[in-house]
Amino acid sequence: MIEALRGIAEKHKASPARVALNWLIHVHGDTVVAIPGATKAGQARDNVEATSFNLTADEMDSLDRASALFKK
Repeated sequence: MIEALRGIAEKHKASPARVALNWLIHVHGDTVVAIPGATKAGQARDNVEATSFNLTADEMDSLDRASALFKK
């Protein structure tokens, strides 16, 4: 999962955490709301910047496949 996040993050010039949050925000559509925590202003900015790029359908599929390995 980490390698998938890192590879996609590199393409978007973003951190893996931003990619993960972006994916979580969009993967479930309107049925789930991601509420990331932040204890510092910089973390809150990072969370907001997670929505500043769009993941492609292929990238979303790649993350879906990677996460499926952890489902029981």
